[in-house]
Amino acid sequence: MASATLAIVGRRRDGSLGRKAVLAGPRALTWTMAPQVLVDAFRDAKLVGKDETLRLVERAARVGEGWAITVDLPATRKAADVIKHRDALASALAVDEVQLIVERVRGRGGHAGRVFLWVADEDPYAGPPQRTPLLDVERWDAWRPVPFGRDARNRRIDLPLVWTSLLVGAIPRQGKTFATRLSAAGLILDPHTRLYVFDGKGGKDWHAAEQVSHRFVCGDENEHVERVRDYLVERVARCRRGTRGWPRWTMRCARNRRSLRLSRGTSSWRCRSRR
Repeated sequence: MASATLAIVGRRRDGSLGRKAVLAGPRALTWTMAPQVLVDAFRDAKLVGKDETLRLVERAARVGEGWAITVDLPATRKAADVIKHRDALASALAVDEVQLIVERVRGRGGHAGRVFLWVADEDPYAGPPQRTPLLDVERWDAWRPVPFGRDARNRRIDLPLVWTSLLVGAIPRQGKTFATRLSAAGLILDPHTRLYVFDGKGGKDWHAAEQVSHRFVCGDENEHVERVRDYLVERVARCRRGTRGWPRWTMRCARNRRSLRLSRGTSSWRCRSRR
């Protein structure tokens, strides 16, 4: 009886120091309805000071499957820092960082402190895979960029093939081979392209390309390495032969007011009249 009396008398009252019996509920994305919450989020993420605020450039509006807004940061604050700390801002906004797109506004109407924000309603990459447009064509011009995929805002991403070097890296089973083959598909579909395929991994991933490749090597043994070396020497020699006459052709075209053109599928140069 005495213990029960002491427990009742000694209990903490509401608002007193100590642990709370009940935690607050989960945070939710509410900044689209209250712009001040966006300012508070920037402050919580330490992207602006406690006495600083944001300037509204474009009001929050629906863009695709999400909300978009454009703001100006306080003087001396940089959009690059917001991009760098995107995960902190996503935490302050109570969304997954994959749902938050932060971009610096460039060009006319942009500056180093103007930021565009787009917040998706849900994970933009959680949907089913999309078909590549290359499945519906019989040929492709290698000089045209290849449809490579879509970004979080469902905008098509094109990959230029000419003058482009591509390095694909990821942990196992994350689509490295698929991404590489997709980029090469535009070259494979161009009958004027001379394709060199060197597959050091081996296996069957690139066997279909062997039928249309000018040179094809699959494997990592000494004989495969030597074949790759020989093909590279052959390629370098061919390029040198093709460019040996450049100065002569350039002077000839200049005297005759003509432009220099590389004949497609060959290494020969021809002059043509300017129009």
